[in-house]
Amino acid sequence: MGFRSGLLPAVGLFIAGLAVMVYEISWYRMLSIYLGATLRSAVMVLTVYMLGMGVGAWFWGRIADGYARPKRLLGSLQIAMGLSGLGSLFIIYLIPSAYGLTDFRIISESLVHVMVLAALLPNAFFFGGMMPATARAY
Repeated sequence: MGFRSGLLPAVGLFIAGLAVMVYEISWYRMLSIYLGATLRSAVMVLTVYMLGMGVGAWFWGRIADGYARPKRLLGSLQIAMGLSGLGSLFIIYLIPSAYGLTDFRIISESLVHVMVLAALLPNAFFFGGMMPATARAY
């Protein structure tokens, strides 16, 4: 692979990585509104982000190895990242309503944690597959 053909995937990975970092900072800032700017909200975002990337790299790495059209897989992962990022906004904006569902604080807090997981995990999962798919495609 020459310099020019290697530059395109490198730039694509850089832009995707930059987008995910913007997502991560945005998620933390949005969760800070509902959970407070505490260590808890930072740990929740970082934990779900790392979990999603690790599981995504493992899962999509196995898929990419046997995939006949790895560039199509790479494009599909990028589209899925964008759509799941938009979907996460909807779930995050529902978090305040979870606090009013029950009088039991432990149930409300558990529901909020599940909502955070549902909002952030899909995007990190798809991003975890970017490196294996790029390595296979190029």
